Amino acid sequence: MDTQIFDQYASAIRAAASPGDPSLRMAAEGQIEIFYAPFEAVNSQAKLVLVGITPGRVQAANALAEARRQLAAGATSGEAMRKAKEVGAFSGPMRANLTAMLDHIGLDRWLGAYFSPSRPPISAERGQRFRRRRTPFQRNADSVSN
Repeated sequence: MDTQIFDQYASAIRAAASPGDPSLRMAAEGQIEIFYAPFEAVNSQAKLVLVGITPGRVQAANALAEARRQLAAGATSGEAMRKAKEVGAFSGPMRANLTAMLDHIGLDRWLGAYFSPSRPPISAERGQRFRRRRTPFQRNADSVSN
């Protein structure tokens, strides 16, 4: 797994940077700013791919906090990235709605997995969570992706 971008922002993650923090800014043009959040891990063995548009502030905050915990515990960059994505992807209030929808269509039976709002909707071993834009962005300091 390529950890180059994660490693570039690891010191900001360790310093408890939050979504929208200037130390995580990847690019800015006019009123639009793009910030780093650790969502680039990919599960090449996935049986299912969930696609979102872009992580919001809640998802980015949860992923950054988990990456920080993993790094503090001595995890490698790759391990921290995988765990951060597992914890952050589709987290917050949307997770309960998503798991209810997936249960409703019977995906839990197809995958042989029980979905719970407190767990990622698809296990890291069975699924890949993907965002069209893997980085949060904002306009005029307001989150566009939440």
